[in-house]
Formats: sequence, structure tokens, C-alpha cells
Amino acid sequence: MAYVPINTQAYVSAYAGAVAGMAVSGWIVDPTSTHYAQVAAIAGAFSEAFDQVWSNAVNLNNLEVRAIQAVCQNEFAGRGPGSLDNPNFVLRANWVIPASACAALVLESDAYLAGQGINPGTPGGGSGKVLLVNFSSPANSVGAGQFLGPFGTEPHSVEARVQVSLPANYVLTDIQLHASMNGGVTGDTQGTLRINGSDTALTATISAGGQNADGAATVAYTAGQLLSVIMVLVPDTVLSEYSLAVYGETMN
Repeated sequence: MAYVPINTQAYVSAYAGAVAGMAVSGWIVDPTSTHYAQVAAIAGAFSEAFDQVWSNAVNLNNLEVRAIQAVCQNEFAGRGPGSLDNPNFVLRANWVIPASACAALVLESDAYLAGQGINPGTPGGGSGKVLLVNFSSPANSVGAGQFLGPFGTEPHSVEARVQVSLPANYVLTDIQLHASMNGGVTGDTQGTLRINGSDTALTATISAGGQNADGAATVAYTAGQLLSVIMVLVPDTVLSEYSLAVYGETMN
């Protein structure tokens, strides 16, 4: 049965990297395409594993498209997995560990750029959306029902203590929730953006075992309104730092 990717962009980027890394360690001169069938099949198995590990159908940003291909290519570059006729190499399960490591590197790169306020944009779309504010907690300090503070300040159970406002009108479009915990969170972890004390449609939930989640909606923001983030679900109250980045565009 043909494999149906969860995220075609992620699958294709991983595939392009894996096939190049295995097959092109130097000059290639064989013009017969069928001679590369084994490499192509192995790259397919690796890409299935990567897609399953990535497990997120949200469109990739420019960093992710480039980084997945580059990281996967260098995972194989200059060395092969072994004899190409090994039947295990065309099984997805054989590649779960290296695929997980490659995905982890890309996701941490995402988190670093978000922390720096850098929006890599999306393929074909430029970077019209910009980081407007980042809410984050110091380690081991946030619990369910508490509000994240902006820019690393302590979270609080009183919302007014950690609300912030922006000086212009915006269309809020995306949020990115991140947990720093190694190995991912132990249970569903949810953060929701609020305006003037009311929940918006911008919410993100990290599933058990994950570290990142995105949320997308169109929310109008008027200059001076108060923004906050409530952590609705937090299973790991003493194990992780959390951050939620808010992206948007200037409202014309």
C-alpha cells in the first residue's frame, strides 16, 4: 500500500536529503536511473519514519524546509547505512531513532529563532507575519491555570500582573507553544492567548511526547488592548520551561 504522508513538505524534504546524502558522496557518473532503486527505496523508508516523528500537518516555514533537507542529507553524507540489499533498510521502523534525532535538531532550531524574534517566513510568502510578543516562563515555575509572563518574567495566578499591550492595530494570526523538556511533555499541554481577559481562538496544544505546537486563527487586535496567555493544561509543573510566541501582521 502506498504511503500517505502526514506532512508532504516534511516527507519530501527528508527524502531529498536522504537520497542525496546516500547516493552523492562524490561524483556520480552512472546514467542508468534504475541502478539507484535501492537508494531511492531506503530514502523512502527513512522519510516515512521522519514524517511519522514530525507528526504535524501544519505547513513548514522556510527554516524547516531547508533544515530538514540539510540535516537529513548530512545524516547520510559520506557514509552509507551498510549493504543496500539489507531488507531492514526498507522498513520504516529501522529509521525511527535517526529520524527522531534529525527532527529534534530542526525543532530546536525553530525554538531558537522564535526566541530571537526571527520569523523565517513561509515558502512563497516572504515574512509578512512578524513576532509581536513572546510569553515565557523560567524553569519549574508555571502551573495549570496560571498566566505566562512576557519575555521571561515570572508567571502569575493574577492575570493583570502579566498582561501586556501593543502600540498599534494588528491581525493576530499564529501562535507557537514550546516546552523545553527533554523527551517531550508527559501529557497534553495547552496554552491560549487572551485579549482583555477573554480567550481568543488562538490556542495550541502539545501532545504527550512532544515539545512544540502551533495554533492559527485570525484575531483582530486594537492598540492598547491587554494580551495574556493562560496555561490551561500543564502536566509537568516542575520539569520544563514554556514559551508562547504570538505572530501577526499590521492591520491596514
